Amino acid sequence: MARAATGAPSTLCEAFQATVALHQEAVALRTWDGEVQVTWREYAQRAARIAAGLEALGVTRGETVALMLKNRPEFHLCDTAALHLGATPFSIYNTSAPEQITHLFTNAANRVVICERQFLDRVLAAREGTSVERVVCIDGQSIRRSPPSVRFRCSSSKAARASSTSKSARVRSRPRMC
Repeated sequence: MARAATGAPSTLCEAFQATVALHQEAVALRTWDGEVQVTWREYAQRAARIAAGLEALGVTRGETVALMLKNRPEFHLCDTAALHLGATPFSIYNTSAPEQITHLFTNAANRVVICERQFLDRVLAAREGTSVERVVCIDGQSIRRSPPSVRFRCSSSKAARASSTSKSARVRSRPRMC
């Protein structure tokens, strides 16, 4: 793990891994009502399995992955998984119309979208004419199909993150690895 001269993690992925190492059994994610709680250890394990699933779908370093999820633990699991692959995850506003989503898909040139069932119709309508090849619906389906022995791959280069808040949300910077 490359570290800055201060000894502190130099990337978001390194900071994540350091936090996991220090606080394995502490709660990292929880639903607003506390019904679902995920420890840092579970967070790392689940994100690694999701990263392996994304890799099996063909997501590689430098690509973009669209996320259309509410604020729920799965959002953070998928976001972290994509970052650890060296991909750039970006969020789609839950209120976006199909035309707006098409614009984002076109600008980002993403091949994979992860969404909830409630957004599936809009995502499917928006993908026509874009580079989207795979849509993963997290409700009732799992992208965690790989063995738990999968490890994150991190290097010292910084990962960029796209934002869909701008009208010109074209992804210009592609990370080599997180």
